[in-house]
Amino acid sequence: MTVMGGSAGVAPGALRAAALILPPAIWASLIVVGTEAMVAVPPLALTVASWFIAALTLLPLAISEMRGRLGQLAIEAPWILMLGVTGTTGFQYLWFEGLSRANPVNVAILTPTLPVFVAVAACLLLKELRGWAVFSGAVLILFATLLLATEAQPDRLLSLRLGSGELLILAANVLMTVYTIGLRLRPTRLPAILFLWAVITAGLAPLLLIAALVPGIWPGTDGVSRHVPALIYLGVVAYVIAYLLWNYSVTVNGAALSGLFLYLQPILGIALAALYLDLPVHWYHAASISLALLGLMCVLDWREVLRRGVRT
Repeated sequence: MTVMGGSAGVAPGALRAAALILPPAIWASLIVVGTEAMVAVPPLALTVASWFIAALTLLPLAISEMRGRLGQLAIEAPWILMLGVTGTTGFQYLWFEGLSRANPVNVAILTPTLPVFVAVAACLLLKELRGWAVFSGAVLILFATLLLATEAQPDRLLSLRLGSGELLILAANVLMTVYTIGLRLRPTRLPAILFLWAVITAGLAPLLLIAALVPGIWPGTDGVSRHVPALIYLGVVAYVIAYLLWNYSVTVNGAALSGLFLYLQPILGIALAALYLDLPVHWYHAASISLALLGLMCVLDWREVLRRGVRT
């Protein structure tokens, strides 16, 4: 069986563990690298520009892998289109648009719904990670994340109101869930880089058309040029590298486990914010981190992950 375009055989334990940890770590780094660009560049322009950079980065390698695989590309084209629209540009545009409209506290509370959606869908549709230990770990992780998001103020949950921005965040998380489950329901037979390039290009095409028809979405040359480094980081690191690892993790570790590890993102975000932005660290940060790590230990057998690997 092909693992996201890789060769059959043994999936090294260290690589499987890295694929679980690095995507949320990379996405957590956006709190330092991408915040200003997310505020300054309109959501549609930000989505189109950053994903265009991702597609352009992968293009030379994708071309080299295309020979003899055009037929398989054509066979998988409808599925690739669905994955592209849901998991790349569609997800990111809705998330950026929601972020620009929603209350920041509500965004922090709603962001953890993505791991919940992925884990629940994987348990129901893929029969992954069942059992009381897994359920208990997931509850611990969710509680830890809500403790962090509300800054240990439960009344913030009661004051949560779903406006258009909040609904867009939820819709984005639903789309990413569809993408993640889709990777498992119908594994690709294409090489990993060619597959990701095709998915990004398929998702980018309709947004490019919309961007061409919608006036005033670009902030101007000066506005974009000030954020070129952040856009490159988004396209190359947060999209290309993180998505290659995410796709691999979903394939070899499962959707549910990969989804639950997304809870590392706010934990690592705290560390990066404290280190680079000089933000204070409070008691609930430590409590949240401890509970989340305990929950992850409940759902994960580290001895299995760190072994030589699993047969695929």
